[in-house]
Amino acid sequence: EIIRYTYSGWAAADVNRFSTMLRNVYLPEVINGSNSNGNWELTMMEAAVGISVFLNDTSSYDKAITRYLNRVPAYIYLSSDGALPRTVPGSGLNSSSQIIGYWQGQSTFVDGLTQETCRDFTHTGYGIASISDIAETAAIQGQDLYPQVGERLRQALGFQSTYELGAAVPSWLCGGSVNKGL
Repeated sequence: EIIRYTYSGWAAADVNRFSTMLRNVYLPEVINGSNSNGNWELTMMEAAVGISVFLNDTSSYDKAITRYLNRVPAYIYLSSDGALPRTVPGSGLNSSSQIIGYWQGQSTFVDGLTQETCRDFTHTGYGIASISDIAETAAIQGQDLYPQVGERLRQALGFQSTYELGAAVPSWLCGGSVNKGL
């Protein structure tokens, strides 16, 4: 909306050309996600939501939000999920060993741990940022996603910041060492 409605120097033909590029080139690349990695898919949904807002495309927006709402619980663990993190429908992660492998070998799960915490904090940050950005974009559109994602986001921010700020890493977490990605 900022791009589309703030700058008054766009000719209608330019807006149409940009819209066509977004719809035909970029949106098809991101709208179906990646089925591979949390931060990739969350970043793709952030792009899909932004493009959908620009295009005033409710169908694509709804599709991206649905995929986002499936991915967030599979990216940030809460103890209410049970013994193992949730998975994205159709991910093919069916066994404990597959899920643990996907979570970088982490087998102890606590509130706020993310699928990429044991990978590095940079990629974890990308995922958390996209979760936040999408929730804020949706809020501007009149849709409050915080009831669905707020507690996970709160827990993830608290958990990651504890170790980002230098707390000693317990031996059960990432083998006692987290890569801050610095």
